[in-house]
Amino acid sequence: MPSQERPVTTTLRRLALPVAFLVIGLPLGIGTVMAMGGKDDDPTREPSPFTSIEGKSARGDMPRAQARWERVTTFTGSGPAQRSFAISARAVQWKADWSCRSGNFQAAVGRPQQTGSRRVTSSCPDVGVESSTGHGQGRLQIAASGPWRVVIRQQVDTALEEPPLAAMAQGQLLARGRFHAVQKHGEGMVSLYRLPNGRLALRFERFYTSASPGLRVWISRARNVTSTLQARKSRYSDAGALRSTLGSYNQMLPASTRADEVRTIVIWCPTVLIAFSAAPLKAPTSP
Repeated sequence: MPSQERPVTTTLRRLALPVAFLVIGLPLGIGTVMAMGGKDDDPTREPSPFTSIEGKSARGDMPRAQARWERVTTFTGSGPAQRSFAISARAVQWKADWSCRSGNFQAAVGRPQQTGSRRVTSSCPDVGVESSTGHGQGRLQIAASGPWRVVIRQQVDTALEEPPLAAMAQGQLLARGRFHAVQKHGEGMVSLYRLPNGRLALRFERFYTSASPGLRVWISRARNVTSTLQARKSRYSDAGALRSTLGSYNQMLPASTRADEVRTIVIWCPTVLIAFSAAPLKAPTSP
């Protein structure tokens, strides 16, 4: 019988070695990929938001930006007042932030397309917020004996579309770049301008990156950024919150930013500590 057991033992030993490599190597390999933060080559990743949607009737097929708050209007006064405002049909929700400095403050905030109003009564100084859903015309009625301020904001998930700054036409185009994916989707163009007053500004064109709250704009000194590890190890500065994950718009850089520091624009997610997308900048070619 010993002659029959030997083949079994030999076979188990031969299998043990590759299994051991799998047990040790698989987690190590996964950790390396996650640390390097390479591009996602999965063909199932999200499609370009600018792909034609002809033939698609559902409004949900349109690309959505990360929901953001936009100011609708600001009202101020020092006594009784009646004001009206309009909430976009594309708004997810809206809110009224109010504050008063002295005296008494009473307010009735009308709900668009709904009956009734949210009523506020307070002794000042005080602050508060009233929120609601719906769209269309809203109404604000104030009864106050001192200074007050009300800011109406709406939350939207549509593309942020605005024309270039007028100063960009008189300014200097320093560099341009195209966004590419790092660990999330990214596309579109970004341009760096020096405005006549000396400030630096970015112009995003047909820009899109994966939606996520709290995204930041990093100014990297790396010639290009292709991984999260590279983004973190390169010299960079935080230029503030990304205004929108979708659209064509302008974004001012901090006054302390120098042009020679701006080599790559990185979209950074502080929540999960990864680089979403990046755009290496190059000086524009002469015509």
